[in-house]
Amino acid sequence: MSDARFVAFLILLPGLLFARIIEVPGDQGTIQQAIHTAESGDTVLVHPGVYVENIDFEGKSIVVGSLFVTTGDPHWVDSTVIDGDRTGESVVVIRDVGGEDAFLIGMTVRNGMAQFGGGIECNGSVATIERCAVRGNTAIQYGGGIACIESAVFINHCTVRDNETDNGGGGGVYCDGSTLAILYSDISYNSTDIIDGGGIYSRDSNPYITNCTIAMNSVDAHGGGIFCREASDIIVTNTILWGNLPQQVWIWEDNRVTVGYSDVEGGEGEVVTDNPEAYLRWQEGNIDLPPRFADAEGGDLHLTWANFPVDDRTKSPCIDSGDPDSFGDPDLTRADMGGFYFPQRPAISVQPEALEFTGGRVGQMDWLEVNIVNAGGEALRIASQTIIPEESPFVVGHGGGEVDIRPDELHQTWVRFFPPNADLYRAVLRIESNDIDRPVVEVDISGSALGIPSRPPSGPKRFAIRGIHPNPFNDRTQVVFEVPFRQEVSLEIFDLSGGKLGETAGGFVGAGVHVVDFNAEGTAAGVYLLSLSGMSGRRVAKMVVVK
Repeated sequence: MSDARFVAFLILLPGLLFARIIEVPGDQGTIQQAIHTAESGDTVLVHPGVYVENIDFEGKSIVVGSLFVTTGDPHWVDSTVIDGDRTGESVVVIRDVGGEDAFLIGMTVRNGMAQFGGGIECNGSVATIERCAVRGNTAIQYGGGIACIESAVFINHCTVRDNETDNGGGGGVYCDGSTLAILYSDISYNSTDIIDGGGIYSRDSNPYITNCTIAMNSVDAHGGGIFCREASDIIVTNTILWGNLPQQVWIWEDNRVTVGYSDVEGGEGEVVTDNPEAYLRWQEGNIDLPPRFADAEGGDLHLTWANFPVDDRTKSPCIDSGDPDSFGDPDLTRADMGGFYFPQRPAISVQPEALEFTGGRVGQMDWLEVNIVNAGGEALRIASQTIIPEESPFVVGHGGGEVDIRPDELHQTWVRFFPPNADLYRAVLRIESNDIDRPVVEVDISGSALGIPSRPPSGPKRFAIRGIHPNPFNDRTQVVFEVPFRQEVSLEIFDLSGGKLGETAGGFVGAGVHVVDFNAEGTAAGVYLLSLSGMSGRRVAKMVVVK
């Protein structure tokens, strides 16, 4: 993230200019009707339910997603379902989408049947498939779960299970002439009846596979886990290849496969080829040890550590065994192997580190928010949130008290400032939690008040971030904010660990609504916090970059 580059331009507009959010079933009765009315840049927001239909993006660079898009809560994935009803078509078709990405986020895709891509077909497109469950789909030819043909596709935090092909290959994922990145995903229990590649089939493609579990896939011919042919170049890191039949990997012809820091059943001998020109680069960090799945027969491929935190034989050999130079796990420990990391602790992150109320008046109330993020892997328990000293004009409001925060979840606590006299006030917000390393976090609070009674302001009344559109976004979005009077403002970006990535815009602006064009090209995918600060206070909003 330290390599991120941000470019922003401050533009004064008389009103708001932003892409639409089309809600299903609120605005349109079906997902396809919403897509048909959408324009590139719009978001089709799908509420929980089972939608029996086959959808086509119609060549548009749009977002189609569940309430995960707006909440970040993965529980919406299982309750928001597109059911293809096995009509002979792919459940989702993303075809001829160039330039900006098409996004499918936070959906379950099931019961598709098609020649290519029973669940999802990406053809001639740039697409992102994130936080999706692709289950129980069938392809007559290739790609039971997902087929990527002449496309650039990013698959992130997805489950691809129980898919099959009848007469072709790639029970889970098929790629042909494509660039493919598969991260933090589970590609398991897929099958191919006749040809090759129970889990993944690569033809003339360059898949990059990291932190994935590829397990229990099967095929009648070659490459139960991965099969590659025709000038494919595959890189596999931090991945578990286990229980795939009849081999973990099959290299056909003069293809290249690189494997590092991965748990491969049978070791190097299970990466098989019958061509002397095939090339295997077997890097350091690979192991051949049972990964200690929770219940492989029952479908639970999470890693186990029965006597955690005692470092003994009950600890899966895949825990803390990934590439030490790669991104660590969300609980800030060394990367695990596989698509399911073992959560070892909660980790609190608080932004901002200090609250400063400025420009206040006697008898006038103001509010600022504190963002608390669980950057760890277990539930973060906030035991108390108190102001010290108690006799101060600062009060903990909405979001205070005891709170349970799930991993990767953001919680906001609001602090009120109501000065009785013209003076400078100081206090501390003390947050106590079950974070072993930081059981107590203190946020400094300061506030000043002028000895002028408050009076109703004229003109714009809000100091606020009014919207980020689109959000999530790939490289570009627009930030809309409002200020009540002329003042100097600053827009800054922080990651969830509190690291500042830079100032996107700053300077004096007049009262009214303003728009910042935001360019995140070269920025890693993830959740970031946008901070607007000025004389009127500070406001924070969440923004999601997807690649």
